[in-house]
Amino acid sequence: MDKSKAYEKNAETFLKLRGHVNNTIGVEEVRKWTQSLPDKSRVLDLGCGNGFPLTKILVDHDLDVYAIDASESLCRDFKKNFPETSIACETAENSELFKLKFDAILSWGLIFLLTEKEQEALIKKVSEALFINGRYLFTAPWQKTRWKDTLTGEDSVSLGRNRYKELLNSAGLIVLDEFQDSGENHYFSCIKK
Repeated sequence: MDKSKAYEKNAETFLKLRGHVNNTIGVEEVRKWTQSLPDKSRVLDLGCGNGFPLTKILVDHDLDVYAIDASESLCRDFKKNFPETSIACETAENSELFKLKFDAILSWGLIFLLTEKEQEALIKKVSEALFINGRYLFTAPWQKTRWKDTLTGEDSVSLGRNRYKELLNSAGLIVLDEFQDSGENHYFSCIKK
């Protein structure tokens, strides 16, 4: 079974479409979020791919970055791109890195690749891994919907704004803001209270 949700077999395509420094989708939004974090914050990047373009923003902001991705090929590229940054080649839902505490967690383009039960469990793990006032930024369509991922052909599911807010609130996370980027990705910006 492919633990990477078919990103391993599609790693080369991912790198051409998304995993390069010239990709600007999400860059400004993550940069603004990063600037709101305290200096030297410990940040976890869930589903980091090869680190471009978003992990680069975290590293360039001189944050203490940890990363997770389930694709072995993308992890190898990540290690070449960011040799000083810790990466675990494992699934987010089963990662040992959740034993650590973080000031912030980023999850761009990941959560909706998981089943509903996996999403519920991941939100709980995120909350448990965050310090009080820790930040969580993730992308998922605001509407409840199902579709085939355009890159992998795998099932994707958004639980929708209301269900996400319900799960986040029950985990002690409050949505501070919602917004979209130029690629029409919907963001939920949260804080742990």
